[in-house]
Amino acid sequence: MTAVAAPSHARRGRMLRNHLAEVGRLRLLDLILGVLLIVEMGMPGLGVPINAVVLLAIMVLALSRRPDRYIPALEWLIPIMVLALAYLALMSVIVDQHDYALDWKRRLIRMALTVAALCLMPTGRIHLRSLILGMWGGLAANIPVWLAGLNADQYAGYLTGLLVDKNVAGLAYAVAVFAVLAVVKGRGPRVVLCSVLLAGLWLSGSRTSLAACAAGLLWALLAPHLHTILRWALGGVIYIAIQLVSEDFSRIGRFSDRVGSDLLRYRIDNASLQAVHEAGFWGKGLGEAVALINGNGWFFHNSYWTALVEGGWPWLTVLLLVTGVFVMRPFASGHPTRQEAIIQAGAVVLFVCSSRLGEVFMTVYWMIIIALALAQWSVPREEADHGRAELAWRTG
Repeated sequence: MTAVAAPSHARRGRMLRNHLAEVGRLRLLDLILGVLLIVEMGMPGLGVPINAVVLLAIMVLALSRRPDRYIPALEWLIPIMVLALAYLALMSVIVDQHDYALDWKRRLIRMALTVAALCLMPTGRIHLRSLILGMWGGLAANIPVWLAGLNADQYAGYLTGLLVDKNVAGLAYAVAVFAVLAVVKGRGPRVVLCSVLLAGLWLSGSRTSLAACAAGLLWALLAPHLHTILRWALGGVIYIAIQLVSEDFSRIGRFSDRVGSDLLRYRIDNASLQAVHEAGFWGKGLGEAVALINGNGWFFHNSYWTALVEGGWPWLTVLLLVTGVFVMRPFASGHPTRQEAIIQAGAVVLFVCSSRLGEVFMTVYWMIIIALALAQWSVPREEADHGRAELAWRTG
């Protein structure tokens, strides 16, 4: 018995040492910024969300550090996003804005900060694991804070807290499940951390986010075993399943009292579709994605429509290409690794949530998934510099 038990104890000892080593490698400042990154409440005296200020802090911190990774994909992503933001700014200037439209300049600044942070984080300037575990800490702390009634209950009985909106909360907890799975090793830590996130997801009451998380888990389990065509088929199955669930099972159990809110959502959707048709191919500029009902403005409940109204088909195409190509890699041959499938599952959450939530693309949660995908393609900067030097010598 002793001979059998000894390796087990040794293995547990190694696991404990590995976990302690991982904790020791966390960067405290990055961890703290991750905690604050989930806070949607306004910054006192500034009137902007706290996490918008955190994006600026991440950018400043990143610029103060040297990159240790080289990411070839950034050579494409940076010019694409710069041109896309310039296009959005141009459309916002030349198109007459409605009185009820949001401040397009503030919205453009927020997007620019998101893109800047996105392009800096995976280069090693920001410790992604620390940032994501900090986000987990913020989301975990948000649950008891809300249960204790220490902040306003915006949606009676549904988790909001530091995230202000229950649908934002649902998106945050659903995406965080896969971000945590991507950076945490070991079954035990994964189960513990993700159980907390799944509890928060359930408490948010966001039906779309719950369905999106289930779809993501299905992708993470099956995609590593499927070739390209079968992954496309899996995507189709997930799409059909989401449509069936949203139509047939959206008002059962704890969701049976949503008739009134669903009727309002239906009216908002009709007004949103009208705005999409009016926007045309080129869009109407930032801040215009507001549905007007009886003189009151409501945010869209569809991120694809939001993109179409603000930047038309050019802007939506950019968002779909960046999210689809850089993360999902739909034309890659062979099987994705388990790690790749987990990050792709995060993108599945984004795509599903975008169909019923108005602000998914260009959020901090979209940013985290794209950054994780880019980090997979990185190489040590020393190797990249050596490769460039060797190429220059051979072609010189």
